[in-house]
Amino acid sequence: MVNTIGIVGYGAFGKLAERLIRKFARHIKIRVWSRGSGSDSPNFATLEEAVKCDVLILAVPIRNYEEALEMIRPHLGVQTILVDIATVKGYTQELIENKFCAQPRLHTHPMFGPGSFRRTKGDVRGFPIVMTGHTLVRSKYRALKRFAKACGFRIVEMSAKEHDKGLSETLFIAHLQSQTLTRAGFLKKTSFDTPSVRLMKEAAEIVANDTELFHDVVLFNPFCRIAMIQWQKAQSFIWALLADAK
Repeated sequence: MVNTIGIVGYGAFGKLAERLIRKFARHIKIRVWSRGSGSDSPNFATLEEAVKCDVLILAVPIRNYEEALEMIRPHLGVQTILVDIATVKGYTQELIENKFCAQPRLHTHPMFGPGSFRRTKGDVRGFPIVMTGHTLVRSKYRALKRFAKACGFRIVEMSAKEHDKGLSETLFIAHLQSQTLTRAGFLKKTSFDTPSVRLMKEAAEIVANDTELFHDVVLFNPFCRIAMIQWQKAQSFIWALLADAK
């Protein structure tokens, strides 16, 4: 039985996690801790209080994962379920497995964020959550999946490697396109945008401000560099094609 959930990190997704818990599990007590912010949350607590909950969600940037793991180590209870929600699974999953091999843990990536949540007005039906590994007893894991599905989420199970490779060809490309369009000044809406152009711009806007995440994904997901090379090759081909058309 889960009675308390701690959240370490109170950035965009930490705040969304708190909101989702309040929406779907009001009986659970939430304890939030963040070094930089979080005092505006009614659930703000000390680091020790947040870490000693039944479940602990790490909602910190990927670049700060190792530091955060060392911070929570002295306070982490042996039965606390550690939940890794990082966008890159290979790096964080291996890190946690090496440092907390005996800890109950769940490695997952919610494939949505505050932007998607706002645009659907809080309707999460169909939002995918990828599960890449866990050490929970089978009954607890099945109960967790049933609960998530009852809330409307779609559960996808795969390995960390499959996730990271797939991410480099999907979400990362969306980020890459969004960052390119933003810097080129092409996200401005016009009165003659076609429906497809409007959808493209709206999708790009959702991830346009996630520059820190964009950098971390490139840094910690090796498949993204391969995707960038493929992107550059495709651009070079298109430019050559246009040059030949003159």
